[in-house]
Amino acid sequence: MSTARSFRSVMHTWDGQVIVQERPVPECRDHFVLVDNRFSTMSPGTHCGILRDLRKRQDPTAGSHTLGYTGAGIVRQVGGGVSHVAPGDRVAIYGSPFAFEGEVCLVPQLLCHRIPDGVSLEEASSIGLGVIAMHAVRRAQVELGSRVLVVGLGVLGILACQYVQRCGGLLVACDRDARRRIDLAARLAPGARVFSTLDCSITDAVRAEFGEANLDSAIVFVSGAQVVGAEVSRNVRGRGTIVLGGGDVGLGAGNASGLEQSVVSSRAGGPGRGMPAYEQEGRDFPIEYVRFTEGRNMEVYLELLRRRWVDVRPLIDRTYGIEEAPAVYERMLAGTCDDIAPLFRFGA
Repeated sequence: MSTARSFRSVMHTWDGQVIVQERPVPECRDHFVLVDNRFSTMSPGTHCGILRDLRKRQDPTAGSHTLGYTGAGIVRQVGGGVSHVAPGDRVAIYGSPFAFEGEVCLVPQLLCHRIPDGVSLEEASSIGLGVIAMHAVRRAQVELGSRVLVVGLGVLGILACQYVQRCGGLLVACDRDARRRIDLAARLAPGARVFSTLDCSITDAVRAEFGEANLDSAIVFVSGAQVVGAEVSRNVRGRGTIVLGGGDVGLGAGNASGLEQSVVSSRAGGPGRGMPAYEQEGRDFPIEYVRFTEGRNMEVYLELLRRRWVDVRPLIDRTYGIEEAPAVYERMLAGTCDDIAPLFRFGA
């Protein structure tokens, strides 16, 4: 375990530039765990969106902040009240601003979980993405035989496809023009109809698969595509559910409300996200009232990885050193890097 008093982290500036900055190691405190991070899985869509918005706004008051929200490493120190992990344990961590793309993270105890034997640090570092996709599928209320559409086949969409099938859902899934992603989704969700919307409309694909436009739910991991939003709504049955996992798609109140469709957002990794009492004070929800909090979703994801019921390994494209972060993000912003779930590597 490291005893260094400073560490490097990936940051963005107020004008959307990516830098690597030296920072002091924080003091461990009650209900928190100090972790020497080893890997962090990037979220290209989320963070490139943040950077593009900052570059467009050019607002000096936006400040400088860390990038990233998911990782895996080794416990260096535990604070008071923490008993489920100990120094030297391999752990997965989640949740900005606590977990980020950096060498050391101080994370709440409920957002830090031991990695089971047989699961690598690289795989476990995707835990934040895993629970975000998981909670979106929970919000869609997928049951045995549910007809489900997943739109957007980045890492979140491909993980959601695997969850839907594990729940017994009947799946159709699409992306716009990403043949590699479509091929990966088809491989990891065998039997599903996976297609490009350049080759086939959502309506035609749904009718070809089910004989009618009568989906029980749709999970959308794209943003800003109003045409997609309208077509999704037309293919979901009355009183069905549309889950927005990636932002606004311009559904509005027209068709969805006329059919009494439920248009719901997905609260990141689940109940507890962004709540100080839960995250910072370690006050968990009673399991009899809230079965799957963000922390319990983390435990489920790690167990699914252990059982190989969900596979993230084919999505991990490349591993980069932290010093490469500015160049990697620039390539992503320029569209010259099509990585799905690249990693940053830290330390030994």
